[in-house]
Amino acid sequence: MSYTLAIKQIKQPRGGYISSKLFSPNEYDIIESLIEIENPRHSSDLATTIENLSYWLSGINIFKIWRNIPLNYKSLNSLSILIHSSDINSEVIRAAHNLSVLDLDYELTDNEITYIKILTNRTIEFLCSINPISFAKPFFSWETVNNRAKNSHSITAEGEIDFMTEDTIWDIKVYKSSPLNAQNKLQVITYYLAGLHSDQSHIFKRIKYLGIYNPKSNISYRLPISSITNSIVEEIEKNLKEIYIIPKNNDLKIFVTDYENGLSASINNRINELKKLIEYFEGKKTTHSQDYINELNYLMNFANLIKEYFVKINHS
Repeated sequence: MSYTLAIKQIKQPRGGYISSKLFSPNEYDIIESLIEIENPRHSSDLATTIENLSYWLSGINIFKIWRNIPLNYKSLNSLSILIHSSDINSEVIRAAHNLSVLDLDYELTDNEITYIKILTNRTIEFLCSINPISFAKPFFSWETVNNRAKNSHSITAEGEIDFMTEDTIWDIKVYKSSPLNAQNKLQVITYYLAGLHSDQSHIFKRIKYLGIYNPKSNISYRLPISSITNSIVEEIEKNLKEIYIIPKNNDLKIFVTDYENGLSASINNRINELKKLIEYFEGKKTTHSQDYINELNYLMNFANLIKEYFVKINHS
């Protein structure tokens, strides 16, 4: 269960718990005008592609992409294109799109490619303006037992912060109008409050602002946490505990820092495991051994591509 889906269970007052007037807007110069796409077939996929491509090309964050890539030939080919490219061209945009969507038969139009390119450039410019990015995308994940249910069952919840600086949690939302709806505002404060109840609370205690950036309007919105009353914070926390977004025993584990080193080590371990399995099946020489070997070699190539990417960004 994702945080986004979970917090939809919370009934907020009209306009949300937090007034949009408390957010200070900052409008950035628009250098390249956007070609509006009427009724895009997969608007959410386009938004995901923009975010993932921005993460990838900025060199800040690739963990989500790695974790969610489907293992198939098309994804391997797309990953190879991204790793060996540094420009935002049509081929790179199509590759990023293939890694961001479930419908692999969906082909981008020329207008959609231009749309993605412009919004990706805006997002990267924004990320450069808020540097330094302190942490890669924090990933919240835990399992808790719902003892209230008639038949007790475990609930696994996941959430991810887009970016964090030393004092601000940032969320990227691609919207035609203002992204300051009740759901988005609750989502960004949820990440902050969950962080305070985690094993990484010392990081979140430094956070002073909550921010939302919309590349479509090229406007960022930032909220001082001090402007949120204690009574509102307490009510939100109470609701989050009711739906198990904040575990009541505060045992939430958050993976925040050092993604690259940790992920690189896990890739090396995976490669070593694959080598051992290949040697095992090569010695078996059974009817299906070669099929297993081919599949293992495919996975080996996949892991080596990711490893190659780490070498690339560490020397850039």
